[in-house]
Amino acid sequence: MNVNEDLPLHLNQWVVMNRILVFYKMTTLLMGIIATLSLGYVFYLSAQPPIVISNTQSGHHFVDAEITNPKITKSDLEEATKNFIHLRYVWMDLKPEEILNKLQPFITSGFLKKVEKNLQEVSVISKKSKTDANASNIGSDSNGTNSNSSKVIKQRVLINKIEITEKTISAEFDRIIDVEGVKVVSTLSIDLEITTGEITYKNPLGLYINGVIEYEKD
Repeated sequence: MNVNEDLPLHLNQWVVMNRILVFYKMTTLLMGIIATLSLGYVFYLSAQPPIVISNTQSGHHFVDAEITNPKITKSDLEEATKNFIHLRYVWMDLKPEEILNKLQPFITSGFLKKVEKNLQEVSVISKKSKTDANASNIGSDSNGTNSNSSKVIKQRVLINKIEITEKTISAEFDRIIDVEGVKVVSTLSIDLEITTGEITYKNPLGLYINGVIEYEKD
């Protein structure tokens, strides 16, 4: 900074400090303008349609895409209901942890805890049935040897109908329990509460089951 030798020392110091303050103000103003322009450019880019790159044998293909909120149709609700029924009620060997892992992307966290509790209860009953079956088989082998083979319990479903109205979503299906080839069939009706949530890779429509009421028919 240039100093005016004709001015007293304390005035020269004031002039220097004033010039420094003006310099910092101009620098701050310039940085603010640059930051504002950069932020505006970021918003501009984010508003542009994304470009989808498709890799094929003939090379790369660039396509302009559009970000939109998916419109949920009756068909989407039907598929979500079918998907839930098969993930929740079909198994070759009851393993609650595996069923819960498959269900997790499609049901809410609160409902997941209720399903977990229900599956654990069913699992305890299933294990008890296997234990009782093993106990009854001890010494029953014709050659005098003990039989300790566990009963394999499977469950599958046959969906009869799915009804969707403006207020309710319901389904009816036959639940078929298979114990070593012996089948027990019962008809189950369910009312579902479906809500929308986060869109993910596994759940691109963001449809989540938030609750189910079961009715077992005679």
